[in-house]
Amino acid sequence: MASSYREAAAALKRIDQNRCSLKTAAYASNNPKKTLALLSETLKTRPALEAAIAATGLRAAAACRDDRILLLATYDAVAGRGLPRRAGGKLISAIKARLADLKAAYAAAAPPPEPEREPIPRYLRCNPLRGATRASVRAALVAGGVADEDISDDGLLSELLVVAPGAASTVHGGHALVESGAVILQDKASCFPAAALLADLPPDWRGDVLDACAAPGNKTTHAAALLGTRGKVHAFDRDARRLAILEKRVAAAGAADAVAAILGDFLAVDAASFPAARAVLVDPSCSGSGMPALERRVADDAADAARLEKLAAFQLAAVTAALTKFPNVDRVAYSTCSVHAAENEAV
Repeated sequence: MASSYREAAAALKRIDQNRCSLKTAAYASNNPKKTLALLSETLKTRPALEAAIAATGLRAAAACRDDRILLLATYDAVAGRGLPRRAGGKLISAIKARLADLKAAYAAAAPPPEPEREPIPRYLRCNPLRGATRASVRAALVAGGVADEDISDDGLLSELLVVAPGAASTVHGGHALVESGAVILQDKASCFPAAALLADLPPDWRGDVLDACAAPGNKTTHAAALLGTRGKVHAFDRDARRLAILEKRVAAAGAADAVAAILGDFLAVDAASFPAARAVLVDPSCSGSGMPALERRVADDAADAARLEKLAAFQLAAVTAALTKFPNVDRVAYSTCSVHAAENEAV
């Protein structure tokens, strides 16, 4: 059985049990991006996949001991990367024998395609920890073939450049500016929490920042860049694998001296250990309902209601700790990527 399917199935089990969000589960795997893509698409089409499996008798024929592996392999076969090459011989044979019927049943049950989205630009956070400015990044992009008219300064965040949709694909994860750490590829929305917390610091402000739920680390490195030499960022995460990802991103961004990565639960932190803490960034696990491309859509059923209730309880505990636990804290930023009031205004 391919390890990627076993890992994805284990992540899906955690999601089904309301133990974590999709992104948290995916980032605990050895290949977060691959697992995230497979899980998000499978979850979006799960009812249609289940209908196709039932209509074709695949479950009995495959005799797969893990229904989640069956579900994930079926997604790949009918709508994903193609017929799995490594998912158990009997499972592959059963899918292959029914592939045409599976695709037909899936197509009949699948939801209508979403309307095509308007192309979006690529946002580039220019990283001063690597000596980058908007001017230097713009010059490097133009020298590399990006038309100057396709590059603009963001009107709200002074560290962001905007690359027009038509040229967005030219700046990717393998681009030299990204690999050097001069540029961080980061959605504009996810840049606001650190900016709201630290962008307007008075000249004499000094202190440390606590990042309560830090991994995978883009907001952490943004906070470090904005904080500069005023203090240090203490970045907490309870999951060792997620924290390892954060540490890699911190190193790539040139923030190793500015960030202390801490394996632990922010709620259990001894405030006396962080007397210099003056600001807290709280971006906790959430439903991700505001990120339809990545996260499952939260339906109005009992399981999702229970999951939201559990998430909101943790979110409230985290922001309450940030506001009350540290006597010298005078700045707190709270953010989610959820559209639900239970995770936002109600907290």
